[in-house]
Amino acid sequence: MRYAYRCLGADVFGAEATGVLVDRNRVRGIRLSSEEPRVDLATDAVVIAAGINSSDLAAPFGTRLPFYPVKDYSITLQMADRAALRRHAI
Repeated sequence: MRYAYRCLGADVFGAEATGVLVDRNRVRGIRLSSEEPRVDLATDAVVIAAGINSSDLAAPFGTRLPFYPVKDYSITLQMADRAALRRHAI
């Protein structure tokens, strides 16, 4: 996949995104984990596709992503009547 992304013009890094940099309600870049010094990568758009960690990366935007870690498969449904919500995995 790395080769395919690079063929399409994408940059691929071997580092974990640990934050999204925001200035005046606009994305300005991402923070990457790495050895010191800290690495900030400037960008004007970000696609968050970090699985269960997506919630942490989306938090600075005031966005709550309803992801919950479970084994195997999961599904998230919006319930009109929260009292009817089951409290166990199906």
